[in-house]
Amino acid sequence: MSTQPGTPAPSSSTLLPLDLLRWGLLASVLAYMPGEMLFLDGHLFPAELVLHVFAFAALALCLALSPARRADAADLCLAAYVVLGVASALYAVNGWFAVRALGLTLSSAAAFWAARRLAADGRGPALARAAALVGVAAAIPALLEAYGVLPPISAVNRAPGGTLQNRNAMAHLVVLALPLLVAFAAGARARVAAWGGAAGLALVSAALVLSRSRAGWLAAALVLVVCAATAALGRGALAGTRVQARAGLLAVALAAGAAAAVLLPNRLDWTSDRPYTATLTGIMNFEYGSGRGRVIQYGNTTRMVAAHPLLGVGPGNWTVHYPRYATPGDPSYTALSPSPTTRLPQSDWVGMAAERGVPALLLLLGVGAAAAMMGIGRLRAAIAARDADQVLAAFSLLAMLAALAVVGTTDPVLQTPTAAFLVFAAAGALLPARPRPAGEPRRAWEHAPLRYALPAAAVLAAAVPVGYAGRQAVAGRLYAHGLDTAALERATRINPGDYRAHMLLGDALARAHDCAALEPHLAAAERLFPTARAPGVLRDRCREGASASVTAADPRPRADDGAARTAR
Repeated sequence: MSTQPGTPAPSSSTLLPLDLLRWGLLASVLAYMPGEMLFLDGHLFPAELVLHVFAFAALALCLALSPARRADAADLCLAAYVVLGVASALYAVNGWFAVRALGLTLSSAAAFWAARRLAADGRGPALARAAALVGVAAAIPALLEAYGVLPPISAVNRAPGGTLQNRNAMAHLVVLALPLLVAFAAGARARVAAWGGAAGLALVSAALVLSRSRAGWLAAALVLVVCAATAALGRGALAGTRVQARAGLLAVALAAGAAAAVLLPNRLDWTSDRPYTATLTGIMNFEYGSGRGRVIQYGNTTRMVAAHPLLGVGPGNWTVHYPRYATPGDPSYTALSPSPTTRLPQSDWVGMAAERGVPALLLLLGVGAAAAMMGIGRLRAAIAARDADQVLAAFSLLAMLAALAVVGTTDPVLQTPTAAFLVFAAAGALLPARPRPAGEPRRAWEHAPLRYALPAAAVLAAAVPVGYAGRQAVAGRLYAHGLDTAALERATRINPGDYRAHMLLGDALARAHDCAALEPHLAAAERLFPTARAPGVLRDRCREGASASVTAADPRPRADDGAARTAR
């Protein structure tokens, strides 16, 4: 992918922020917390810290060193979305959950704006290439796990997730990176890079098939449709180019990866005799299983939206309020479980409306719509100029947005750090972004010393999410190897907002009938999650001297990454 026409040659001042985003993207995939995590989203702790540190550092350097550019509709919609998120957080019942969710929003926006500054300086193609390799970096550990080269590292019943520990999360990430990888392999000038890209496509294709993720498969099919449509519209610009010459190679790579996944024996323990056929035939099933569960949850969450239409219930607070709206038979709700609901709703779009309000959802969709319109404009200009590289860049953006529309409907993709990092950084790199004309006078804040006010503000804004993510990661590490009372006690001191740690410690204390030590942790849990019934039940059982476990099963909370619970 070449630099957009009219963009100046990259300056050396933007090399460091480019490296921060490139290495940050890779680190967010490979950030892995070893040990038996008690919560499925425990693997997100180091990835969130990586996103906050690298995105804000890149933005601060870009604001200080890179040339200014004009804001457009995508920037304004995203800025307004962030402001509404902050306003919503002020009214949240659980401020700790709000800080975590809002921190992810701020860091995603920071990655987007840093990438747009880099694109204005001609660094967009380099960042897009790095983002393309994120899918390969996620696919390789998943494949090694599936074929027994690596020991099982995914959560129970979630293999092959690789370092992401969840096959759905892995599938979402690789399908979002898929169009970027296609563009990289098709447009590479060096033959070695093209063959390397084709090998990466084969790996991504195999991992996607092995994931059995219905949303991932649907999104991949849509990416191929966008690819075919782009090829048909841009056939004049692509005719006789290396892109056209490599189409067959890329098709063979995708098909070979899929065939290898189906035919080669693996270590995955599927319960169905024909697992891939079962997934394919049930891809649009909403009558039973996880599909039916999603429909029920969407309906109940819609009632939450109707009750809080303007600012929602607060970022990250869907889980706190959902018990009030759950209906009998709702698989998303288990009344006496320590964590009665999943942490995240099973849709970005429904969840954003519930947590931040309908206006915030419309603004977020406005960012996507503005990006899509700019991508279409770039495609038209590329076709008119017969520029094959620009056709590939436009395809990457439009296909990634199409894939996001699918996976974001069925799972909380933008509420997980690695996928959010990829989407916002890649979108910022691929959107047209021109610096302000050289003759245009600078504004007052662009002169020293005010010029450094914005970078300083970015550093200050990073303090809260970085600090909280660091505490979260340290506390999570303390109970990564199982239930230990002393470790849990330290974890609750380091991160007082960890509701589940309070409940795990409370269960251990209740089993020991130490009701005096138990009470502060139950009180903290009730403040954090006032709709949960488990703290009160645990208190009553401790006082009665009965079995202290909230449920007859394992007292640990259910896996709760927000993805649907699917039968293996």
